[in-house]
Amino acid sequence: MTGRRVPLPNFRGARAVVLHRPSPQLEALTRQLDRIGLSVVRLWPELDAAAVAAADVLFFDGDMCHDEQFPWPPGDPPVPLIALAASEAPGRLEWMLAQGICAHLRKPVGAGGVFSALVFADHALAQRRALADEAADLRDRLRRRPQVARALMRLMAEEGLDENAAYRVLRAAAMQQRRSIEDYCEAIVGDDGAPPAPPRREGLS
Repeated sequence: MTGRRVPLPNFRGARAVVLHRPSPQLEALTRQLDRIGLSVVRLWPELDAAAVAAADVLFFDGDMCHDEQFPWPPGDPPVPLIALAASEAPGRLEWMLAQGICAHLRKPVGAGGVFSALVFADHALAQRRALADEAADLRDRLRRRPQVARALMRLMAEEGLDENAAYRVLRAAAMQQRRSIEDYCEAIVGDDGAPPAPPRREGLS
């Protein structure tokens, strides 16, 4: 096997909410969750906000649930979602995807598969959040690019530097203060347009 190994999560002590109409099919799911070490809360049809806040994963009835049962915007669940579904109707599949599911178990739930679904769901949500954080950081850096450009042009004019040298000065000064270059440039340019004090260049190349 090659590639980066991803450690498996430990679910012992975790909490699962199962949003599903009463059914004997849930017994197999509950038994597996219990063996893995999760506590289980069954709800139907209302999804209790307090239970969700305390949950680590949510299993839901992909055949019967609807938008109004979820107290969050579609596609933005606060916990990993695992759909329990027998239907392969295109409309239901599209609806489950729109909810932001992280894994799927086909009904009736058998004697296995729950642990794998938990692992994939946990990993999928972690990746989704990491990508969202990265995108937010990139948007923030793009939003503050004009401040970097202003600081760069001002330093070039005041210190007689070319663009590359001025950028190296700003980057080194930001690193010295343990700040991002965007934070540093925003601070020295300021919102009022007042000229900043040029960054110190002692020892910089």
